[in-house]
Amino acid sequence: MKKTLQLPLLITALCAIVSCRTTQHAAIANPPNIHTSQLSLDWAGVYRGEVLTVRGERLAATLTLQDNTTFSLRYQEEYSREERPNEFQVFSGSFHWDVSGRIIHLDGALGEGFPPYFMVQEGRLLQVSESGDVVNEDFVLLKQ
Repeated sequence: MKKTLQLPLLITALCAIVSCRTTQHAAIANPPNIHTSQLSLDWAGVYRGEVLTVRGERLAATLTLQDNTTFSLRYQEEYSREERPNEFQVFSGSFHWDVSGRIIHLDGALGEGFPPYFMVQEGRLLQVSESGDVVNEDFVLLKQ
């Protein structure tokens, strides 16, 4: 009688051990991606440089990103730099990250033609299209 009870208990214990190990292996096989710009870079700060509008005009821009996902933006159109050197467009709002954690989207009104998408890289913001394609590597905002 003792031997007949031991066998089912042994089988139950083995099944429990195997199912725990299978669950642990599944969790290890699919760990969360912590190597994103959002999580692994020191992205908050002030960035300066030039961007290209949808009309092909150059803008001198200063973009400040805050840890609380807000931004302030100040830019000047190329043609007005000499005519009105102290005249800037100023905007502020919030931004959000795409699902990959690499691209930010500036939310809200930014002025006519200002690009809202930037890929966050070490020490710089690279202007990208809505689909994440690099617009032109010459147009970049560098962290100050």
